[in-house]
Amino acid sequence: MTIIRPSGVIIVLSLMFAVCAVADSRPVEWQATSQNGLFKLHVAPLEGDYSIGEYQQWLLRLTTPDGEPVSDAQIVLGGGMKGHGHGLPSQPRVIAQPEPGRYVIDGVLFNMAGDWTLMVLIQTDAHAERAQVELALSF
Repeated sequence: MTIIRPSGVIIVLSLMFAVCAVADSRPVEWQATSQNGLFKLHVAPLEGDYSIGEYQQWLLRLTTPDGEPVSDAQIVLGGGMKGHGHGLPSQPRVIAQPEPGRYVIDGVLFNMAGDWTLMVLIQTDAHAERAQVELALSF
């Protein structure tokens, strides 16, 4: 006969909750590299977590492949849901560059959960590149 001690039950339950918490965690940052590898992008909600159905501000970090900040770039944003055949329900735009390589984007809106693509056009004095950021958003 097997005897299960209370301490063993607590350990098993703790591990189960830890696994569930990790499995249920949502990403808070996404990364992409531009089409020719000249830029790396990191995008994330400015407030730390994304929402569905609410306008938000996001932060875009733009660097060279070596991690050097890319400042004073012209950035145009678009995108949509390929699987549904529609674009973004808003027109996000850069409203500030608080520090080198960091761009605040206003007007980000995702009206439903699912697979979204954020298209980013980057124009500097020397280069023009496009990047796609794939976002899988859930409630």
